[in-house]
Amino acid sequence: MAELMFGMGMTKKKKADNAYVKETRDALKNVTITETVETNELKNLHKRTQAEKEAERQTRAHLKDVNVTESVEGQVRKEQNKMEKDWKEAGRNTIRDNQNVNVTETVETNELKNLHKRTQAEKEAERQTRAHLKDVNVTESVEGQVRKEQNKMEKDWKQAGRQQKEENKNFDMARALFN
Repeated sequence: MAELMFGMGMTKKKKADNAYVKETRDALKNVTITETVETNELKNLHKRTQAEKEAERQTRAHLKDVNVTESVEGQVRKEQNKMEKDWKEAGRNTIRDNQNVNVTETVETNELKNLHKRTQAEKEAERQTRAHLKDVNVTESVEGQVRKEQNKMEKDWKQAGRQQKEENKNFDMARALFN
């Protein structure tokens, strides 16, 4: 925006800044940076890493000649493995032995048998009651007669209401007043 105000050209301040940058660039063209603190640190880090890797290679080479004999840890593992195998074998033997066991009666099974007998007896009684009720013949009762009479009266009342509506359609209110 400021450039538009000065005739689309550069202002004095901007020209001076650009000239300074150009001079600084020209002055630094011939400078070569050989060593810095950062590069020295990186070189030292690289040397340490290389030394660690070489020590690891040498350790591996020396360990190829080592012959491992039994250790305390190995003995403990063997004992634990033997205990686990024995435990599993005991479990298998118990299962095998329990297959031959014959359970005859317990309090719980006796209660369940009694409960089953009771429910079966109740179901049989219900079946017999239904079978006997098939033979029952329902005849008219006083209550049935009363209901029939009430139903007939209700039908007659509704019919009378319908007839009254039909008669009222032909009724002329003006003639009825003057007659």
